[in-house]
Amino acid sequence: MLPYYAAKYYADKMLEQTELTYTIIRPGGLLSEPGTGMITAASDIRSGKIPREDVARTIIQCLTEENTYYQSFDLVSGDVPIEKALKIL
Repeated sequence: MLPYYAAKYYADKMLEQTELTYTIIRPGGLLSEPGTGMITAASDIRSGKIPREDVARTIIQCLTEENTYYQSFDLVSGDVPIEKALKIL
């Protein structure tokens, strides 16, 4: 996994230096269970897991949630609805 983490780190840094609109999401451990629509999104989450379905829903919501533009954040299961969690990043 170390080569992956190194490549992702440098790819994220390169993206941040462009003029592109971006959102960098760092999900926790991925689960194959159904999503709940409830997440925790913050820049300093140490560990956690999240259903793939909730990651996909979060990605879709970020496309139109301008508060996530030019942001990087960690994403795990939580107790806040996706839409609300992204608005309070």
